[in-house]
Amino acid sequence: MGVIYITDMNQLKNTLSGLKSDIFVPIGCLIGMNKRTSIKRSAATIRYMVIIAAVAMVFAPRHVSSQSASVGVAESGAAVDLSEEVVDLGDAPIELTEEIEYLDSEGALEKMPALTQFVEAKYPDSLIKSGIEGTVLLELLVSETGAVDSAAVVRPLHPALDASALAAARKFKFSPALALSGEAVAVMLQYEYRFSLRDVITAPKSYVNLSGAVIERGTRKPVADALVVLQFADTLSDTSLTVPFSLYMEQIGAMDGQSWEDSRLSVTTDSVGAFRFYSLPSGQVKVSVQAPDYEPYSTTENISKAEEVRAQYYVTRLDYTGYELVVYGKAEEKEVSRHRISLGEVKRVPGLGGDAVRVVQAMPGVARPSFGGTEVVVRGAPSWASRYYIDGMVVPLLYHMSGLNAIYPSDALDGVDFYPGGFSSRYGGAVAGVIEMNTRKPKTDRLQGYADLSMLTGALFLEGPINEKASFMVSGRRYFAGDLLKLYFNVSDPEHTSISMAPFYWDYLLRADVAINKDHRLSVSILGSRDSIGVFFPAMDRGSSEIDGQLDEMTMMLTFHTLTAGLSSRISDKWTNTLRLSGTYMAQNTSAFGFADIEERPLLGHLRNQATFTASDALTVNVGADIELINENMEMEFTNGQNMIMRAAFNDQLYGLVGGYVNVEWKPTDKLLLIPGIRYDYYPELDYGGSALPAFWDYGGEDGRRGWSGEPALRISGRYQLTDKYTLKAATGTYTQTPEPMGQSIHEDFGNPDLPTTKAAHYIAGFEWRISDLLSLDAQTYFNRIWDVARSYGASDFDSTLDVQRRYFSDGKQRMYGLELMLRHARSEKFFGWISYTLARSEAWSNRDGKYILSSRDEPHNLQLLGSWRLKKNWEIGGRMRFVSGKPTSPIVATVESENGKSIRPVYGERNSTRQDPFFQLDMRVDKKIIYDKFILTYYIDFQNLLWPLYKSPELTYYNYNYTEKQKISMIPLAAAGLRAEF
Repeated sequence: MGVIYITDMNQLKNTLSGLKSDIFVPIGCLIGMNKRTSIKRSAATIRYMVIIAAVAMVFAPRHVSSQSASVGVAESGAAVDLSEEVVDLGDAPIELTEEIEYLDSEGALEKMPALTQFVEAKYPDSLIKSGIEGTVLLELLVSETGAVDSAAVVRPLHPALDASALAAARKFKFSPALALSGEAVAVMLQYEYRFSLRDVITAPKSYVNLSGAVIERGTRKPVADALVVLQFADTLSDTSLTVPFSLYMEQIGAMDGQSWEDSRLSVTTDSVGAFRFYSLPSGQVKVSVQAPDYEPYSTTENISKAEEVRAQYYVTRLDYTGYELVVYGKAEEKEVSRHRISLGEVKRVPGLGGDAVRVVQAMPGVARPSFGGTEVVVRGAPSWASRYYIDGMVVPLLYHMSGLNAIYPSDALDGVDFYPGGFSSRYGGAVAGVIEMNTRKPKTDRLQGYADLSMLTGALFLEGPINEKASFMVSGRRYFAGDLLKLYFNVSDPEHTSISMAPFYWDYLLRADVAINKDHRLSVSILGSRDSIGVFFPAMDRGSSEIDGQLDEMTMMLTFHTLTAGLSSRISDKWTNTLRLSGTYMAQNTSAFGFADIEERPLLGHLRNQATFTASDALTVNVGADIELINENMEMEFTNGQNMIMRAAFNDQLYGLVGGYVNVEWKPTDKLLLIPGIRYDYYPELDYGGSALPAFWDYGGEDGRRGWSGEPALRISGRYQLTDKYTLKAATGTYTQTPEPMGQSIHEDFGNPDLPTTKAAHYIAGFEWRISDLLSLDAQTYFNRIWDVARSYGASDFDSTLDVQRRYFSDGKQRMYGLELMLRHARSEKFFGWISYTLARSEAWSNRDGKYILSSRDEPHNLQLLGSWRLKKNWEIGGRMRFVSGKPTSPIVATVESENGKSIRPVYGERNSTRQDPFFQLDMRVDKKIIYDKFILTYYIDFQNLLWPLYKSPELTYYNYNYTEKQKISMIPLAAAGLRAEF
């Protein structure tokens, strides 16, 4: 049998024309194969090798040269008898050009040979580890039986791989090629045997040998979505690898979140900051951690296949000034009054001791509190006209008696809502402002907290998880300022000190939260506090020793414990419900220079429930019930104007409020938000005919009276967004509360049981301007009226015709109006601060004068400038400046001596016709943080009243016994240095 190689098209045509048609068997074209696939056919594939094998019996008695034959064919065109010639085509194959794509191979063979038995070539381990791979081109002679008769290397790769490929190819089995006649024929073909490392290497076993967590340095907070990257400096350190290093890394890079790219293996931390690497090769590796808002971190680890390396990487945050939000107003920008400040900023406001609630004093519309006072004077209204809440539950006071801290720790708060007026129907029992402290649930990621110790206070705070569903929070604080002030006065000049003060308090908080299921959450908390303050004034000796033997001392003590339980429920996709229930025990004792001695033991209960229906993004309805009950027990002794001792007792007196409300949050357009609301409050302690309609002014007469001791209220507020930068807002509404002092003003003997509720109407208009992303301006004007105010009787009120002289009357009325501006720079990388200015007027009606006169709370100008600068290396410095007009006062124009000569009484001129000197104060605070892996130390010093040596702002004024000399009392400078450790 002969085998003919045809590689040139012209030669092929000539050869075919020189063969007898009855004995020529065209074989066709065969292509190279992948070692794991069958032979493929394609007439159009470029650079395919074509081999035609013709098997024929040559009958050639005469030997004619090919040249001659070619000539014969060309000249005569007659048929040539190939049986008489032998065509020698040579032994060396020639690669066929692209012209082969025009050859019809289907006419040569009926059936191409197909690989039926493949034999795997041995891949030497040494070559696998060296990374040698590629293709060996073989030439195979496949016989009529499909066996490989011979094999040769056409294009070598490596001697060992060449030999291995030959040995394997000789054992191949093919199905025979068939000619058109159906006869099996032998063919010569070329075969590519490809050695690929990826085909012989099995996937490495998966096991973890590097794991850990990325944690925020100092706070130990897990850092999610951080990128942990490994780089291998020595790729040959692991001698146990049987494959090339890069190929091994590609394989493990496909495991469970690992990624191999640019010679780096990386993973991303999960929600709890955890990461893990699988099947790492042994050796030293460089570890890098990258996360937004954090400094880059790098280290090295020694990896072993035999054991798992567990690591914790502490990364440093770029900004440690705090992340939680405290909101003044509604965060959703629904109410008219809204100011927002972060808790990190609150902690660094100079002069406020890091107290979130005290920052209210730096807001526009809030008057400066008196020295050591706890009152909050909102827009010139009396302090009793505002109410304080914790999660909607009324609390008896907002600040401790020192006035330096709120009763609730700031770190346990989620936010503070401050409404200087125009608040919604959710709140009742107040005619001026509302301050609500919104608590937060304890954190559940880890056990954490802080310890804070300064010259004024000591505090400990701890929170964390109990189990998967429950968490807890514990706080305790102790105030040391009273001890320091007492020491100061004793050391300075105890014999000639005219006045001294010693405030003191401690408080605690215990809270537990339980997630009953995904739709219901229960919280229980206990808040307790004890306050006492002593004011010592040796010159004061005008009281009665029958009331109190300490005539030169005023002392106040207040203790309360409040238990609160709350249940938050998601009833459906549209309905949610919030239920709160609280009970408070109080004990209060007051003794004032022998003039009064009061002991009070009230019990307070409060129930609030609010259901919210979210109909759509444009409509939300809130329906609520609000029930407050107070069981009052009080005993008091006091001297009247004629130095007579009066005694009274209140036992099991019931006071309170029963209210219901509805309000709707409605967005008729994308730019307009309206919040109309109605409310009704019933006061069980009162006995008068209430109104049938909301009172926007004193309607007078008996019209509209219907006999219940309660009042309806109508309130509406709205916001209209002119553009992205400008917003208009307005609000109006009616408000009521029980007469003050509560209980005493309606007492049968010492008050007037017929007093009605105190009423008010608010009118507010405002404008917001977002100047830039960081700078904004809020402007508001207001006009508030309060009437039916309980007024204590004076000399002109005495009526000799009455059997019982009423001690209180309901004809008091007040009005307040003004303008409030706040220009605020939001927290940036280096600065935050604001300028607040209030131009205000507060007036009260004088029955004696028959006109409105300035109230004692009138402060026409209140300007505050506040700023804090963040410096390099975790230093921060802040300052606060306050300028406030002096409070009105009545001048003493003369004195009157008693008949027995034991006392001297002052004679006052026109009421509130003069003012005290203006109040000016400068405070400063400096913080320095030192970040450790597991805790943060903050050193700070808070300076208050730095300008005291240059200007002494008046706080109180005291006169000597005959009013010929007076002494102004001002707050001395305070420097509260401290250390805070957060863990």
